[in-house]
Amino acid sequence: GVEHGKIVIKQVQKGRLVQTNFNPWQPELSDEPVCWRYEKAERQLAILPDATFENIRNILEQTHQDSLTAYSNIYDLKNKVITTYNRRNFRKAITIRLPDIFSNGDCIASLDSLEVNGNYWLRCLSRPSGAVIVHGKVIDQSTKLAVPFVNIGLSEKNIGTLSDPDGSFDLTIPAQWRDEPIIFSSIGYYRESVSPTTISSGVNAILLRPNSTLLESVIIKGSRSHKIARLGWMGGKDGVLPLDTIQGGGAVALLVESPRSPVYVDKLQVRLMYNSKDTLQFRFHIYAYDSIKQVPGEELLSKEIILRENKKFGWLRFDLGPFDIRIEDKKFLIGFEWIDNSQTRKKMLTGLRDWEKWKKEQYEAHNDKIEKTITRTKNGEELIGYKYHGNMMSWSGFEVLPPFTGLMVETGKREKTRKLKTFERKTSFGEWSELNSTLNAVVTVEY
Repeated sequence: GVEHGKIVIKQVQKGRLVQTNFNPWQPELSDEPVCWRYEKAERQLAILPDATFENIRNILEQTHQDSLTAYSNIYDLKNKVITTYNRRNFRKAITIRLPDIFSNGDCIASLDSLEVNGNYWLRCLSRPSGAVIVHGKVIDQSTKLAVPFVNIGLSEKNIGTLSDPDGSFDLTIPAQWRDEPIIFSSIGYYRESVSPTTISSGVNAILLRPNSTLLESVIIKGSRSHKIARLGWMGGKDGVLPLDTIQGGGAVALLVESPRSPVYVDKLQVRLMYNSKDTLQFRFHIYAYDSIKQVPGEELLSKEIILRENKKFGWLRFDLGPFDIRIEDKKFLIGFEWIDNSQTRKKMLTGLRDWEKWKKEQYEAHNDKIEKTITRTKNGEELIGYKYHGNMMSWSGFEVLPPFTGLMVETGKREKTRKLKTFERKTSFGEWSELNSTLNAVVTVEY
């Protein structure tokens, strides 16, 4: 507890502890105001002092906050059972036996699915028979230093991750792809491919070789006519969020076309919808355009460029002239990759699930700002989603999201933006998909 600003340890009385996240367990010893939830729980326990399952359930229901409480838990330590109530549905309990969960390893299942079917978690085990779980650290072969934010994954399988700032990574390979090589790639290094079974059998250090030829090359610039072209788009009022998965490596890219080639990249502008980080950072990419697959192709940069800024919204401007970037193709893509650490990505994933659930609930409640969308995958599968025609910051759960950065797009296509294609990938080496929107980004080139 807290006593006059200092942390103290006190004996629990009556075999129970009542605590909220708004004040300490003994509010009379603190300068914090007493939370109404604390007072209501104490009154309930004064009437029914026994810590029975039903009493605890009643307290949770009476202290539930519709705008803030996502779920409520009761932990039965003796029987090793967790009982969860999703949102305000106290009529239907979600019961999970810990021995069952622990015996099957890591598992991710949404509360919505568990509310419908209490055994839904059996369908989403991350350690099915034959799955390979790999842990390791990516290291620069020359310096022996960790390499942060390395793209790691399976080619076009949407199974991937990023290494953390200390070079460490974790990745689970489903059984059907256990023989697929894991790709390790970072700008300025040669790409490496390693078998999952090799890593899981004890090799936990992945050595990346610096691409010295690229890093030490000198670009001799020819004479320029000093003509300038601004490529990209600045319109629209909608926003796009970094819908990065728990795996990492999510990115967006905008296709542009210069009036001639080659060109030298001079300046860059990209528009923020929102930023709650002290310092935002993106990894900047320039991709070739794969005209056959009509998606972003190989990386054209030879040196890593991390864009950092501390603005909260509006246009970000960067001077790329000192990087001497020469582009030989008339068509190319400028890309932005989110490089948060794994802990932040996990928190964001949880928050965005709540956001998707809220939109669905609002649609079913006939909120005219919610639009139901249906898209089809390459396999013909229908994916149902919900679009909110408003500002996400008006959602009550917005403030509990971890700090994040969102870029601005214009939703829909018009004549001027039809050729300015915007693509998205969900994870490192995941498939690129074209969006029905246009990223607000502009690159200035000289020729």
